[in-house]
Amino acid sequence: MRYARPVSFAALLLVVQTGCRTAGVDNLARQAPVVARPQLDAQTLITEHNRNAERIEKISAKPSLSVSKGRRPVGAANGYLALERPRNFRLEVRSTGGDVADIGSNHEKFWFWTKDNDQKAIFYCDYDESGKTPLSPATLQPEWIVEALGLRVISEDEAAGCTVTPGTDPDTLVLNHAPTRTGGETVTRVTVLTKSTRRIKEHQLFAGDAKTLIARAVIEDYLQITDGNHPEETVYLPKRMKLEWTRDRLNLDVTFAQGSTKINEEFPADKYAALFVEDPRHGYQRVDLAAGIKPLPQQGPTTLRETLPAPPTGVKLGEPAPLGVDGAMRTERDPVALSSTRTSLRDDLLGPALPTAPEPSYAKPEVSTRWRASNSSFER
Repeated sequence: MRYARPVSFAALLLVVQTGCRTAGVDNLARQAPVVARPQLDAQTLITEHNRNAERIEKISAKPSLSVSKGRRPVGAANGYLALERPRNFRLEVRSTGGDVADIGSNHEKFWFWTKDNDQKAIFYCDYDESGKTPLSPATLQPEWIVEALGLRVISEDEAAGCTVTPGTDPDTLVLNHAPTRTGGETVTRVTVLTKSTRRIKEHQLFAGDAKTLIARAVIEDYLQITDGNHPEETVYLPKRMKLEWTRDRLNLDVTFAQGSTKINEEFPADKYAALFVEDPRHGYQRVDLAAGIKPLPQQGPTTLRETLPAPPTGVKLGEPAPLGVDGAMRTERDPVALSSTRTSLRDDLLGPALPTAPEPSYAKPEVSTRWRASNSSFER
């Protein structure tokens, strides 16, 4: 009787491994490739930003502020901020020693005043019919503060020129705006966003070369506030932001509180009439910021001159003659007659010609009769 030869452990392990591969267990153990997440485009980011900005029509807040001029701190202060679209704005800053700053605007103009400014003045500038001024948006005016709050609605034309690139810091995106001509100056806007939340992290405003920073706003956190018109919905506003005007060397650190920040609620009727009005201040003169700005020169119309086409073959041309001769009335297109003191029109435009030596006789071309012979066919 034969006994079966015992199977070694190594051979058994080889059979099991081969069967596992055949059954596809090894394929199941492999990790599936990670699917790349779709990149956010500029239009998606702008649409979400505009949706939040357009829902905020009014703001009433009592923020705490810290002001510094250059390296000199002005100190902590309390403020009152009021905003009503399209151009009503007021930011009053007060400390224990009294008023510190006042920035405001209405339908006609904007103004700003700071107590510690070297020039004792209230600066103002009128809006034109379109609501614009000839000043740079980096000027200390409400337009830049409203933009820093995230309330500037980006138009379709501006959105078409925007691009998105990855930021230098992790979890950031950079929204690059096309350069625009504003207030007689070309500026470039750059918006840095947090990729995970899609909230604006920083506003940057550069001069035309996109290298010189002229203003910046850094958003450190956000408030989620109930909409006064729609209590079931919420909107977002910066909780803390730092404003920097590099040209004026002015820094403003603003912190908004949850309870004292109201969205889309009516202003008190007894205070509304004086809310968006410039206050007179004793000892301060009013200075128009646009007074020293010269308007751009008006360019005249462009004149196009076209060369007449060549005449068709077989047409006999007469002797050239100026327009308006033979007793006809002079027209505006007639050439100006030369006088004894005016030798040629060329002299008027280019100056007198430089004297030249007489041409030697041997250099003069001989008169050929071929052209007259060939031209005789047109006279038949």
